[in-house]
Amino acid sequence: MYALTLRAELTGVTKLRPDDTEANPFWYTFKVQCTSCRETHDKKVAVSRFETNEMSGSRGEANFVWRCKNCKRESSATIKTAPVPYDQSEPPQTRKMVEFDCRGLEFTEFIPEGEWLAEGVESGSKFTGIELIDGEWFDYDEKAGEEVSIKDLKWDITRTDAMSELFDTIGHKASKFTNVSESNGSNGDHVDQQDDDRVVDEIESLCMNCEENGITRMLLTKIPFFREIVIMSFSCDKCGFQNNEVQPAGTFQLKGVHYELRLTSVGDFERRVVKSDSATVKFVELDLEIPAGRGQLTNVEGLLANPVDDLETGQEWRKEEQPEAFEKLQEIIAKGRSMLSGAAFPFRVTLDDPTGNSFIEPDPHDGVGKWSKREYLRTSEQNEALGLTDTATAGLDADGNIIPDQVYQFPASCPGCLHPCTTNMTMVDIPHFRQVVLMNTSCDDCGYKSNDVKTGGEIPAKGSKITLRVRTAEDLARDILKSESCALECPELSLAVNPGTLGGRFTTIEGLLTQVRDDLKSQIFEADSKPGTTEGGDSLTLNERAKWVDFFAKLDAAIKGEREFTIILADPLACSHVQSLADDPSQPDSQMTVEEYDRTEEEEEDLGLKDMKVEGYEEEALEAPGSSNEACAN
Repeated sequence: MYALTLRAELTGVTKLRPDDTEANPFWYTFKVQCTSCRETHDKKVAVSRFETNEMSGSRGEANFVWRCKNCKRESSATIKTAPVPYDQSEPPQTRKMVEFDCRGLEFTEFIPEGEWLAEGVESGSKFTGIELIDGEWFDYDEKAGEEVSIKDLKWDITRTDAMSELFDTIGHKASKFTNVSESNGSNGDHVDQQDDDRVVDEIESLCMNCEENGITRMLLTKIPFFREIVIMSFSCDKCGFQNNEVQPAGTFQLKGVHYELRLTSVGDFERRVVKSDSATVKFVELDLEIPAGRGQLTNVEGLLANPVDDLETGQEWRKEEQPEAFEKLQEIIAKGRSMLSGAAFPFRVTLDDPTGNSFIEPDPHDGVGKWSKREYLRTSEQNEALGLTDTATAGLDADGNIIPDQVYQFPASCPGCLHPCTTNMTMVDIPHFRQVVLMNTSCDDCGYKSNDVKTGGEIPAKGSKITLRVRTAEDLARDILKSESCALECPELSLAVNPGTLGGRFTTIEGLLTQVRDDLKSQIFEADSKPGTTEGGDSLTLNERAKWVDFFAKLDAAIKGEREFTIILADPLACSHVQSLADDPSQPDSQMTVEEYDRTEEEEEDLGLKDMKVEGYEEEALEAPGSSNEACAN
């Protein structure tokens, strides 16, 4: 419901009212805006409370039936009350003169055409034929012997329901800016301080229809119980093209939102709806879903009428060319029209927006189950669709697997100082072996560094033993993968490294021996020894020191390629590998032998495989007595 209100300064007269009788009806003149497409029409319309017109589709009668020339939607308005005389007061007060019910349209401006009546305050003199189109009126009351006048008229159109103080008409608010801009000769920078309205910005922009320049108007407004939105309207004077859109003024919300409204009366059609460009709307009983598209500021009636009108487009052609589609669509259209006419209550409408920037207006009198709002966490697919994450997980292939030779980084804690650090990881495909994962952790705070290698794949039935005879510097450059479970032995160098001592390593023969030497030196000789020397602490005897000096001399000679030796890798998990230098990789290397062996019980126990069955467990589970399948069969 809406009301036409007036505030005016009356001098010597009172009971100002339109000359409105059934014999001589008064025609209320307005400018009208379609609530569906938000088109404000320049042509004035006139409404009489004594005239009735039939709406299409047998939807009843109204004082005013109108079809928007832009979106072709039919709307109506009915004057609900007789005019209430405006009485003189000091200071002037704003009062309602007439109430009317609008469906699908809004009156944005009242033009006081026609004749008005008034009476003298003291004398009771009758004044007829008063014209207010010029904004003021002057006359002389002969009985009272004084001049009378009506001036400073301010007409307004406001909502009269319970939410009128909260939800001002957006079209009315925008029209006030337009009127202020035109009257002041400005471009919309004036602000009505009394109403505390926002500024309408005008920007010259390209018309996508004729490629000439048009005007885009933007209004920032705040909806109570919701948030700020930007209403944008484009119009081109060259070709007449117009477009309207609504966008949220802020960012995406932390959660998505789902609204549901159960419509039970015609008044529910007037509830405001903010639909963002990512929101979907569904009329449950009609089984009609409106996908995400252009943002809209409308009401529930416009939300339903728009798709129904769109479905009617082309029905004549479908009737001839696609009769089956015509019949199905005609059923939906008929049911939609029945809902719009108020003959199909109750029914539900839902609005779902993963951005959280859509809204359906509540009412203070809503009972349980009438209006509901539910917030939810977005899914990863919704985040990707909104551009909040990459369309594909970074660094993964189409199946979600990591890509070989690509370096991945993830945060970790330094085991030395517990400060945050970064761990780098990459997957390497070793030819004729398998894929392994290399991991490196370095701390910028304390300088801690560590490296590790993890092999993939299943646990083999047997372990492997690799024996390599190192003869030349080329052999020292061979790639070697030593897993954490691998034992290393070099008989000629008196070197034996137990499993787990060095962890997993992917390096060269030279690099592996160098690391063994450096680690042993740091443990055997004191850290404060002079660099390049083997001067140990007081705990080492001369005989022990001589043995270690001889050991490191042989190890240094092997690293420099001055001494031949044999390296043996025994790995119960067969996860270690040495590069072959054979011309044909499928043929054996003359300097290297690879053999399989059965793991010992001790190795099985250490690896946790003794009581674990790694093959054929599926068949045994099915054959076992009392299995789930047997129980089900019984």
